[in-house]
Amino acid sequence: MAVLPVLVWNPISQWDAAILTSGPYLYAKTYRDTSEQQSIGLEEAMKKGRELLFFKEGLHAVVSVQKTSEGDLMLNLNGKTDATARGDAATQLMLGHLPLLLHQGAQDVLVIGLGSGMTLAAVERHPVRNVDVVEIEAAVVEAQPYFQQFTGAVLDDPRVNLMVADGRNHLALTDRSYDVIISEPSNPWISGMANLFTREFFQQAKARLRPQGVMCQWVHAYSMSSQDFKTIVRTFHSVFPNTSIWEASLGGDYLLIGSRQEVPIDHRMLVDRLSDERLRADLETMNLLDLTAFVNKLVITGDAIDRYTKGAPLHTDDNARLEYSAPKALLQGRSTELLKELYGHASTPVEMLRSLGWVEIAARIEKDSPAMFQAKKEVLAGYISFTKGAAQDAIMKFEDALAIRPKDYAATYLLAKLSYGVGQSLKDAQRRTEASRAYQKSLETIENFISGDRASLSDHFDLEVIYVMAQLDLGIMALKADRLAEAAAAFERSVSGEVQYAVAHNNLGIVYDRTGKYDAALNQYRRATELNPNLVSARMNLGNTLLRQKHYPEAIESYRQVQRLKPDFAPTHYNLGAAYFEQSQWAKAEKEWMRALELDPDFSQAQTRLDLVRKELTPL
Repeated sequence: MAVLPVLVWNPISQWDAAILTSGPYLYAKTYRDTSEQQSIGLEEAMKKGRELLFFKEGLHAVVSVQKTSEGDLMLNLNGKTDATARGDAATQLMLGHLPLLLHQGAQDVLVIGLGSGMTLAAVERHPVRNVDVVEIEAAVVEAQPYFQQFTGAVLDDPRVNLMVADGRNHLALTDRSYDVIISEPSNPWISGMANLFTREFFQQAKARLRPQGVMCQWVHAYSMSSQDFKTIVRTFHSVFPNTSIWEASLGGDYLLIGSRQEVPIDHRMLVDRLSDERLRADLETMNLLDLTAFVNKLVITGDAIDRYTKGAPLHTDDNARLEYSAPKALLQGRSTELLKELYGHASTPVEMLRSLGWVEIAARIEKDSPAMFQAKKEVLAGYISFTKGAAQDAIMKFEDALAIRPKDYAATYLLAKLSYGVGQSLKDAQRRTEASRAYQKSLETIENFISGDRASLSDHFDLEVIYVMAQLDLGIMALKADRLAEAAAAFERSVSGEVQYAVAHNNLGIVYDRTGKYDAALNQYRRATELNPNLVSARMNLGNTLLRQKHYPEAIESYRQVQRLKPDFAPTHYNLGAAYFEQSQWAKAEKEWMRALELDPDFSQAQTRLDLVRKELTPL
C-alpha cells in the first residue's frame, strides 16, 4: 500500500508594515541614536513616535502615511519621507504660489507630482481656469485624503483633472499648452528620478509652455554636492534663458523659475495678492507677507546665473550624470561649499529689482534692502558655523542678524534651534542651571518673533516644536526639583497649542496629582493616552489615580492595558491585585500578587498583601 507524503505548510507571519516603511537605508543613524539614548530595542526605535495610518504596495512604490508624535503627517515612498503636512509646508506652498504670483494672468496649470496635495491646494487658491495633475503612483492618490485636514478636498475641485501617468510621457504625448508648469519630483538620488532633471525633460516642458509661460522646478541643497546643484541649475538655464533661483528654506529647498523671456510683474497686483486674506495663512507659513520679503526670497537672477554655473556640466538623458553622482552625496548632510558658492554669487538688490521690472519702486525697496541683505549675510555665516559645529560663533551671527532684522524667520528659527540643542547637551552633562538658561534663550527668541502671540505659532510648525520641547524640558527639570508651580506652568504652556506631546500631558497630570487636583490629573492622563495609546507610564498613572479615587473598574481596565503593553512589569500586577482586593475579588487579587512575586521575588509589599488575601481565602 502506497504511503502518501503529508505536506506541512507553515504560514509566514505578516510582516510589520511600520518596519517596512521606516527607511533604515536612510534613517539608520537616527534609529541607532534613539535606541542608545532611550535604552530601547532597535525595532522599537524604528517605530517610536509614529503611527501608521495607511500602507499600500503600489506599482511603483510602497506608499505609507504616518502620524508623528508632534501631530504632523508624513507621506513616505519606499520608507523615505517625500512630503509632510506641516514640517515642509512652506516649500510645498511656495511651489504653488510663487509661479502664480509671478505669472499673474495664468489660466492653465500643470502640476507634476501630487504628493500630499498641498502644492495643488496653493494653486487652487488662485483664479486659474484649469489644473492638470499628473501622478505616476495610484497609491499616492489613495493616500491623499489623509491630508485633507490640511489641504482641503483638493481633488474635488472641478478645475482639477487628475491623471495617473508618467509626467514625461504626458509632456511628450499631450497637445495641451500651459501658462505654468510645476515639477516637484522626489530627490534625484532616487533611482529613476534624475530623468526629471535632464535637459530633455526641461525641453519637453518648455515645448508645452505658452510664450509667456513659467516653469517652476524644485531642487534641494541638502545631501547634494555643489557640483550637482550647479549642474541642475545650468541644465535648467540652458533651456530657459530667463532663469532665477528662489529660496524656500535656507540650506534646504530652492525653486528654479524659468521662462523664454522676462515675465513682467505688476507690483501693484502683487501687493494686492499679498494682501489677499484668502492667501494670508499660506503667506504667513511662507514668511512672504510684503514686497521686501518677496525680494528677500530671490537669490540669483540674470547674468549672475551664468557666473554661478560656469564650468558645470549639463545633465542629459544620454550622460545620466545625476543618476550616478547624486547618490554619492546622500549621506553628507548640509553642504557648506554649496551654500558658500550659491550665496557668493547672489544678485545685488539692483539686479533683482531690474529683473522683476520694478524700476519705479526700486527706491522704496532699496531703502530696506541694505538691512535685509546684511541680515541674510549674517544668517548665512551663522548657518555655515552651525553646520561646522561652531555653536557659539553661530549664535553670535544669528543674534547680529536679529539685531538688524528682528523678525527674520531664518535667524529666529536657527537661533532657537541651536539654543535648544545647547540646552540638551548641558542637561545631559547634568549642568541643569546652564541648560535652563539655554532653554529660556530659545523661548525668548521665539517669543520676540511672535510678539507674545502664542496662537501665531500654528503658522510656524518648526518653531512651535522647539517652543513645546523647551517648555517640556523646563517643566521636567522643575518637577524633578519638586518646584511644582513652576513645573505646572511650563507643562501648561507646552500643551497650549496645536503641537502636543503625550509625555507633556502625562507630566502635567503628575503635577496635578501631587497637588491634589485629581480630576485635572485624570484628564491629563486620558489626553496622554489619546495621543499615544502605547505610553505605559500614562496608563499606569491613570490606573493609580483611579485606584486612589476608588474608581475600581476603570482602574482595572487601565492596568489591563498596561499589562498588554508591558506584561512582565511587577508593579502593574501588584496594583491590579489591590484593585481586585478592594472589590473583594480575593482569588483574582491572589493571582496578581503571586505573579508580581514571580517577576520580582524581593517585592515585599506583594508578599505582605498576598499573606493578607490568603487569610480572607482561608475558611473559618
